[in-house]
Amino acid sequence: MPCVLVLALLTFALWLMVGHVGPVRASSMAIAVLIVACPCAMGIAVPAAVTVAIGRAAQLGLLIKGGDVLERLADIQRIALDKTGTLTHGTPAIVGFEQHYDAFSPHDLIAWAAAVEKNSTHPLAQAVLDYAQTLGLAGLAATEAIVRPGEGVVATVDAHVVAVGNSALLPVTSTAEHGSATPLYIVVDGVHAATMLAEDQPRPEAIDVVRALKTIGIQPLMLTGDVRASAEAIGQQVGIEEIRASCTPAGKTEAIAELQSRHHRVAMVGDGINDAAALATSDLGIAMAGGTDLAREAGDILLLRPDLRLVPTAFRLGRQAQRVMRQNIFWALGYNVIMLPLAAGALYPHFGLTLSPVFASLAMALSSLSVLANSLRLRAAR
Repeated sequence: MPCVLVLALLTFALWLMVGHVGPVRASSMAIAVLIVACPCAMGIAVPAAVTVAIGRAAQLGLLIKGGDVLERLADIQRIALDKTGTLTHGTPAIVGFEQHYDAFSPHDLIAWAAAVEKNSTHPLAQAVLDYAQTLGLAGLAATEAIVRPGEGVVATVDAHVVAVGNSALLPVTSTAEHGSATPLYIVVDGVHAATMLAEDQPRPEAIDVVRALKTIGIQPLMLTGDVRASAEAIGQQVGIEEIRASCTPAGKTEAIAELQSRHHRVAMVGDGINDAAALATSDLGIAMAGGTDLAREAGDILLLRPDLRLVPTAFRLGRQAQRVMRQNIFWALGYNVIMLPLAAGALYPHFGLTLSPVFASLAMALSSLSVLANSLRLRAAR
């Protein structure tokens, strides 16, 4: 604002002393400069677009946590997607049970596994509980439970130390192939007693989402703690070629950091505790609806409904918002560049024309209205 006052005073002084015009006309020119030079349109160029875009995002089912997040959407080059609960429904079912140690009955092993998994929020844990309930074996309780994110759970049941999880947690030596199924190992007192096999189905919209991301120039990859065979089966179904399997939470974070070290702007989509660190490390974290509290807190964007199609929608909206911001800045700056010389009397020496303060006020109002009208176009974004 001090610069605006200085410009107005300079205009008055120059025309009065050098331009040899009367004080009334010099004052009129100075007032016109004062009105035109006020950066009202420039000041609302970005906030108006951000406000409308965030409001429209909420209508579409996206909670965007701030204008800086909206701007980052337009710069993303790579996107990492979790498998279970993100690319898939997150409701796996136990489809097989393999016993490897005959000292315990199958019913005992299933009941112990269910008791241990009551302490976990992972979708695979719910699959074990559902399986045990269908057999009437979900009544036991475990003590001294230790949850190891990305690995499994260890607890005491019926005086036995029972561990249920993947090969990162358990001393499993079995190398049996399980196809697309995810193996869940049960170890009792240090002995690999059984393996449960779980399968999950990809979301029906996942194929279209991956295709849409590639179309807008964002290359997807899968980051999952699941075994490679299961991850590759889902990747083949949805169209993701780059897969990093058997990732611990720290491994997912390292993968994000490695992509960032190549000067890529990386987004992460996930839903579980295992994804929280990667969501926070990425340039843009997107948390799925129904995910854990930690994942929702770590994400910059929250999907308000379980629809993966909202992910490419968010990127399209971010890019459209950035275009509108640039247009607003262009028109607001153009208004000042064109109107300021007119208000200062650039046409007066040759044509005797000046810009009345009344018309300067009208032009300033129209410039602000044009910026608002252009921003409101984002309400039609789909």
